Amino acid sequence: MDIEYKGYLAKVFFSGDVGLFYGEILNTRDLLCFQAASLQEAINGLQQTVDRYLEEAQLGVEHKEQEPYT
Repeated sequence: MDIEYKGYLAKVFFSGDVGLFYGEILNTRDLLCFQAASLQEAINGLQQTVDRYLEEAQLGVEHKEQEPYT
């Protein structure tokens, strides 16, 4: 499943073996991942991950903000 937030696109998967949703944001050079117990938590995880990434970029923490690319 693909989910978009603030221009960042994430691919979300479900692992039946461990019963977790996990995802990776695809259109950035940085590695941004998240995991959750439900689909709604995965959506929230994506939003929190992107928001934290953007906040850290503004503070100059370890990376500069990368605009999402297509």
